[in-house]
Amino acid sequence: MKKTLLFLLLGALLLSVLAGCNGTETQGTPDPLQSAEQTPGTGSDSELPLQECESEEPASGAVQPEPAAEPVILTIASFGGTLVDESLIWDYNEAHPEVQLQLIDYGDLTDHNLEAALLRLHADLVSADAPDLVDVLGFGLNLEKYAAAGVFEDLYPWIDSDPDTNREDYLDSVFSLMTFDGKLQAVMSGFSVKTMYLPQSQAASLEAWTVSDFAPYANTVGQASLFAGAEDKLDRESLLSQLCTTTVLSFVDYEAGQAQFDSPAFRELLELCCSMEPDPLTPPRVRLASEWNFYEAQYEAVVMGEAVSYVGFPTFAEYGARHYVNNQENYLAMSANGLHKDAAWSFLKAFLRQDYQTQRYALTRSPRAFPTNRSALNEMVQQAGMEHYETDADGAERLYTAYGQYDYAYNPASAQEIEQLLALIDAVDGMQGYDSEISKIVLEEASAYFDGAQTLELTVSYIQSRVSLYLSEQS
Repeated sequence: MKKTLLFLLLGALLLSVLAGCNGTETQGTPDPLQSAEQTPGTGSDSELPLQECESEEPASGAVQPEPAAEPVILTIASFGGTLVDESLIWDYNEAHPEVQLQLIDYGDLTDHNLEAALLRLHADLVSADAPDLVDVLGFGLNLEKYAAAGVFEDLYPWIDSDPDTNREDYLDSVFSLMTFDGKLQAVMSGFSVKTMYLPQSQAASLEAWTVSDFAPYANTVGQASLFAGAEDKLDRESLLSQLCTTTVLSFVDYEAGQAQFDSPAFRELLELCCSMEPDPLTPPRVRLASEWNFYEAQYEAVVMGEAVSYVGFPTFAEYGARHYVNNQENYLAMSANGLHKDAAWSFLKAFLRQDYQTQRYALTRSPRAFPTNRSALNEMVQQAGMEHYETDADGAERLYTAYGQYDYAYNPASAQEIEQLLALIDAVDGMQGYDSEISKIVLEEASAYFDGAQTLELTVSYIQSRVSLYLSEQS
């Protein structure tokens, strides 16, 4: 009997505990699952130790915090690290917590093999796994080739529909070189101009600047070559390598999938390169330059002993251009198959802004590129003609002097120098690009011709055949 009574008391106590844990947490708030007869407040926290109760559902009607949204991962495809301004990436990530930029190095994915990286990039661009943005300069892409493939987004509609951007804000001469069939395939924030220059006294006597005009100068350049460093030599291979990033690609029509390496103009180009006979004792009369600010003409005048004229690269009939855009900064394209186009555009717009380009190019003491934003370029012009001062170690103010190659000290740019370089910017008519496979073919076959192992006609035939096969495989 005593055992039975003990069991009954223990059972009652257990039922009492369970009833307390199942009660409502807030007094006066009935559980909607309770019966209508149950008294509100029964089993409140004040009646039970919290550690013995399981966690409760939040009180009815309480406002719950929204779970944090995962940031959009915006990918930039690059090769061997990115050439995009890293401070821009950091600033963008900080200002846009809803978006996080992520670099995909295709060099790491392909054991740093450029050919394999390009194949993988092309495969990704035509798939659902396309990167959002592509570092055009990092891969050394020929933009015309990729425009013909239709893998990049037309950026003009994005510029036109955005209240913060306008086509007239940017340099026509540069943006037109990234436009194919009316579609803007990429954008950049800054650039240099690759060209050739002569002393003005010699340039004044030239009526044209074709291969036949260029040849007498090129053949006497010698060790003091077309290149900036006097230690470089201009020989057959080096001249042809330069032309592979400029003139050679004008013999290719990517959209039609055709090549014109069997043309008389290309024969003339190879003959010019083959005729190179460097003479180390001959002083330079024509040089290669990459202009990136309004001070460089001063140094070039010192090199030549007088003011210079920018004659550009020689043209080969209708092939080639004179002045090329190169050293492009923040040179990016948006994937047509990308999943985050709105976020991609917001990043592109970040470096197209006037304030970013003004700070990066116009207000720095030694600019390394021209801006593509017109207002930023105008500010750069104003700064170039001004005297700038700095405080020395003793706290005294002194005139700031920028130094260029060989410690040459620049003066503020004159109105004539500024006008000359603005005209050069307006005159750019080519985009330096690179097609690794075509350059490889041209250099391989030309080497045999230079060594006398095969004739000019056979060389031209081999190049035309191999490049045509390559283009057909790309279509």
